[in-house]
Amino acid sequence: MNRDALSTFSIGDMRVFRKKTDEGAIASLSFGSGDINPLHLDDEFARQTSFGGKIAHGMSTASLISAPLSTFSGISVYLSQSLRFVNRVRLGHEIEPIAVVIDKRQERNELLLQTLGKNKQAETVLEGEARIGIL
Repeated sequence: MNRDALSTFSIGDMRVFRKKTDEGAIASLSFGSGDINPLHLDDEFARQTSFGGKIAHGMSTASLISAPLSTFSGISVYLSQSLRFVNRVRLGHEIEPIAVVIDKRQERNELLLQTLGKNKQAETVLEGEARIGIL
């Protein structure tokens, strides 16, 4: 483990990624995870709900957080994540996962990060905190 790994990071350092949700990703997650809720897969059913149409799984949006986290170091390990889903994500929406360093834990070689997901209108769809180890 590199004890100097955190020296290259500062509070406020930010990483951003962008990804569009699509039918293929939603279908893969549905069948891969076993979550076949018709809210994600059935247009007719979903239109009759308060959402007014199909929405992405919350965990599909949450999984996008790992992309900016992986860019904090050549080798990082995702240790924990808290999540709160704030707004729905529709298929076809572009999501911007963001990670911002809020604390450095030198004794553990870890970074604590604020994590957010924003849509194209800059509305927050996901918020939480992540902890990553830097090797």
